[in-house]
Parts: sequence; C-alpha cells; structure tokens
Amino acid sequence: MTTKTRNRWFIAVGILAYVIFLLALFPVSLIQKWVLPSNLPVQVVAATGTLWHADLKLNHPMLGAIDASWQIKPARLLVGKLAAEIDVKNPDFKLSARLSATPAGIVNLREVKAFVTPALVNRFTNPQGVNISGDLDLSNAEFSFDIPAHKTLAAKGRAVWQGGRVNYRVGAQNKTAQLPVLLANLSAEAGQLNVGVVTTEGDDLADAQVKPDGWASVAIKRRFIDVLGENLPGTAPADASIFEVSHRIF
Repeated sequence: MTTKTRNRWFIAVGILAYVIFLLALFPVSLIQKWVLPSNLPVQVVAATGTLWHADLKLNHPMLGAIDASWQIKPARLLVGKLAAEIDVKNPDFKLSARLSATPAGIVNLREVKAFVTPALVNRFTNPQGVNISGDLDLSNAEFSFDIPAHKTLAAKGRAVWQGGRVNYRVGAQNKTAQLPVLLANLSAEAGQLNVGVVTTEGDDLADAQVKPDGWASVAIKRRFIDVLGENLPGTAPADASIFEVSHRIF
C-alpha cells in the first residue's frame, strides 16, 4: 500500500468514525418527534438520552406503562453491524437481551431473559374465561430472525411456568384445576418458530408454531385434558391433537 493510498484509507476511516460519533450522540427525543411514525403499537411518553444510550417511557393499551432502554456497542458499528444491550420492564414483566443486527435484516438475540407474572397473562386470557396463577421464567434463550423474510432461523431455550391454580370455563360452567410445573421448549425449523409444552417428565401437552407467512397455531393434546382432570369421550391416544386454533399475527 502506497503512502497516498494509506492516507486516503485513514481519512475514510476518520470520516466514518466521525459520522458514527455524530449519529450516536443525536438526541433520541428528536428522533421520537421527527422520525417515528404515529401509528406505532405503543405510545412513546418520554424519550431521553442519545442513540448511543437511550431511555424510553412507553404506554401500551394492554401492557400499561413500560420502561425501555438500550446501550449500543460502538465498536461493532465500524464493521457494519449493530450491537446493543436492551432492557424492557414494567411491574408485570421484565425482558433483557443482547441484540445484534446486520444491514441485511438478520437480527440475533442472545442471553435472553424474561419474567412474566400471571397478572399480565390473565389480561389476555380472561376474555376466554381462563385465569392462571404462577410466574413464567425464561433464561439464557437465543433467537435468530430474518426480518425481511419473516423467518425464524434459530431458537434455543426453555421457559418454565411454576404451575398452580387454573380457573377456566367449559360452556356455562366454571371449573378449577391444579396444574404441575410445565416447560416450554423453543426450537426452529424451516423458518418456523416452534414451542413444545411438556411436563417435567417430558410428556407432550401442547404444540405451538409461528410460521413465516404470519400464521400462528396452537394444538392441544389429549394428555393436557387428562392433566386438567376432564373426562373426554372417545379413545384418542394421549399424544393426539384434539383441539387446534390458528390466528394470523402479522
């Protein structure tokens, strides 16, 4: 490399570093005001800090008040990648993860930890007549997504529901069951996110999928009905799916 070429390279790197520095120090409050669309699923109540290290106060119709923050790792920007530590929480849930992303739209989440209280779950299940107790924990999970293609490239981890009382409705009758600790195993195949719900002994109770076309489905096994203590007519095997529901989520 000649001296002239070397100088040009140093100048280019210097300009790039300067631009990244300016962007990183750009106030996030101005981005909220000028850039963010008005039809977001959450309302941005307040935004402080910079692109480098920001704190947001959000509001969601179902989740309520949310505190969110991120801290970007500047060294990764120099090689064209985004890397950040994110933290999201409110009284009913906590989520933290290490995020990295490429210009092609590949997003990786590492060291994902989540905690969800039954109060939050019940906000979504109460309209269906279901009310649960027991916390839900997810620790050290990993995900990789192809955002433009809506594909889950990889998923690894296990969520643990601590078990407890479940109130539910069958027709016009209200019922109660005491469920054991349940596990949800995460995996991915052919761009699809899979969740398998099992007992601590490994017996299958339910399966759920999120497909690249935006459809999500949940299939309940006969064994889950047995665990609830319900008497289901027929002679279907314990692993047979006896109820399935699908809904498009994106």
